[in-house]
Amino acid sequence: MNILRLPDLGAGTGEAEVVVWLKAVGERITVGEPVLEVQSDKANVEVEATIAGTLARVLVEEGQILKPGDPLAVIAELDEPRDAAAIDRAIAELGG
Repeated sequence: MNILRLPDLGAGTGEAEVVVWLKAVGERITVGEPVLEVQSDKANVEVEATIAGTLARVLVEEGQILKPGDPLAVIAELDEPRDAAAIDRAIAELGG
């Protein structure tokens, strides 16, 4: 499992607000596919998946304010278990 984190959105951009999730828990995603939209003080930006898999758990809610590097979601590779205990272990191990 992997943690999707808020990327650096550009020079001078600090915080960003989660506007809308474009994918739901359980949906498959591919690398480069938009997963959610965030709004900084400069623009709205789609955050893309950095790994293919299944969106296993959303860690932040719409309206939440985040900084670059903050965890957004857990992405399970296609062959990984997605039960709650496995996701909780991954979050603990990966610093989610």
